[in-house]
Amino acid sequence: MKLVFIRHGQSVCNKLRENQKMMRYDDAAPLNEEGIAQVEKLAVFTKKIFPSYIMYTSPLARAAQSSEILHKNHPAKGLMFADDIREMRTKEQFDREITVKEWDIYLEQRYANPQDIIFGIESLQSQYNRVSAFCSDIIKKNPDGNVIIMTHAFCIEIAIIYYMGLDLKSLKSLRIHVSNTGVFVIDIIKDKSEIICMNSLAHLSRY
Repeated sequence: MKLVFIRHGQSVCNKLRENQKMMRYDDAAPLNEEGIAQVEKLAVFTKKIFPSYIMYTSPLARAAQSSEILHKNHPAKGLMFADDIREMRTKEQFDREITVKEWDIYLEQRYANPQDIIFGIESLQSQYNRVSAFCSDIIKKNPDGNVIIMTHAFCIEIAIIYYMGLDLKSLKSLRIHVSNTGVFVIDIIKDKSEIICMNSLAHLSRY
């Protein structure tokens, strides 16, 4: 079987300026025009490479919208929402207003302190636990065929180290770049996993 992890298309929240203020993490941020175009190109690519597949998606708006566009242009045999592959959980509203730059600093601190809940953000360890459980379960449920997983950057980083057989501490030194609509393909043969490609953006230049 092949597992295909894909980060959602570019969303409104991905283009916020560093000095822009925020009072909450926007789960409902939709794709912007560029993000929609990215996913439409992705659909052409997946149709050629993975003619048959089932798909799991994060329920957050930017991932769900990406999945809907992909499914519309290249229908999956099954489309299922999975809360375990949503991005980190946060408070509904922050204790104070912060800038996007401050938010990014808090996210970076999660790598150095994976056990800690920083500024009300789910610990990296908690996110690792649920994503790795999903990664284990997905193989048992789908032993054959292609599975596309539409999710988020942190979730994909965790999935990659899980299939590489590394622990969470490795993320502190081994940083994995994950672009919008970046494609990561993992080949699963019996109990072994092999990473075929990481963060491929070939679809953006070909289509």
